[in-house]
Amino acid sequence: MRVVINLAFLKSEHVGGSWTYSFNLVRMLEKFRHQADFLVLINAKLAAKFASIQLPQEVISINPDAQSSRIFWEQVSLPSILRRYSPDVFHSTGNVLPWRLPCKSVVTIHDFQYYHHPGNFSFPRRQYLSRMVPFSLKHADHIICVSKSTSQDAERLFRIDPARMSVVYEAGLVDGEVAKATEQISLRQQYGLARPFLLSAGSLLPHKNLGRLIKAFGRIVSRIPHDLVIVGESFGNDPEVHNAVKHELSDQQDRVKISGFVSRDDLLGLYNHADAFVFPSVFEGFGIPILEAMGCGCPVVASRCTSIPEIAEEAVEYFEPTDFDDIASTILRVCQDSKLRASLRERGFSQARKFSWEKMADETMAVYRKVSGVS
Repeated sequence: MRVVINLAFLKSEHVGGSWTYSFNLVRMLEKFRHQADFLVLINAKLAAKFASIQLPQEVISINPDAQSSRIFWEQVSLPSILRRYSPDVFHSTGNVLPWRLPCKSVVTIHDFQYYHHPGNFSFPRRQYLSRMVPFSLKHADHIICVSKSTSQDAERLFRIDPARMSVVYEAGLVDGEVAKATEQISLRQQYGLARPFLLSAGSLLPHKNLGRLIKAFGRIVSRIPHDLVIVGESFGNDPEVHNAVKHELSDQQDRVKISGFVSRDDLLGLYNHADAFVFPSVFEGFGIPILEAMGCGCPVVASRCTSIPEIAEEAVEYFEPTDFDDIASTILRVCQDSKLRASLRERGFSQARKFSWEKMADETMAVYRKVSGVS
């Protein structure tokens, strides 16, 4: 069985879930390299990141930041590569297939953010996705969804037959990864963390709901000793985030630290030493940071919406993400109750163990076999 996997759309390791999913998929598919003939298409900007992965790779020189360049490659150059390689299965891990394919195809759908939160995308990107995602759903031989929430969206919005979809869960930490975490003294010096702290991780896009989190934090900041640390790419850089810091914590703005993208080792260290991880997002296709925090033993407080209850089940304290008082009171309760934090820590460890990148790769390989007809 020959399989071509397209990762050329990835811009950088900073892009979040799609990067984490794609990297861990090809890394874990290494164990099948004697059972199938793989080719991984990698953007030249990221080739060095995949150098240690023992699967054949073809480096693609395109500018993924230029919409026209990416579309041309995806729709014109990619089919030519596939005709040359003649795979049994082509797998796009980034929501979109080419118009014409010379082989059977699998597409991974992470979420329908472009539909639910169109303001997060440039007009050209939004127009492209609004045409190509429904096309890809219709024409793919099989669809991988990263959660039941996403598959239900596909069924509800586009009337996709559930029999054409498989839910293949992502995961959190890689085995042994916690040992690489930045140690506490260095971490506190680097990020100016003199106080206990709460952590939130994610982009500054509006659906991540960080503006409301900061406003809620402002309501309890005088009652807890904690700072709030926010890490992740800015992307659209929601102005409500900075306005909330300015207006809700006017005389204590130093209690909120917005650090941007941090290295993997630093992120693990922050998970390890935070008193709680707060995830206020109003829309998620999966929610990898929740499982990462749980795997590090960090108690989790999160919004009850989209895929989050599906992934976290009863291992977190939930709040209503549009209710400032509920966000604030839930965070306050977790900060002040050490027994609750200990319970959340143990429940989190158990929940995180239900997911693994190895299982994700096994289930993906099963999809390849089903689509290709090769056992």
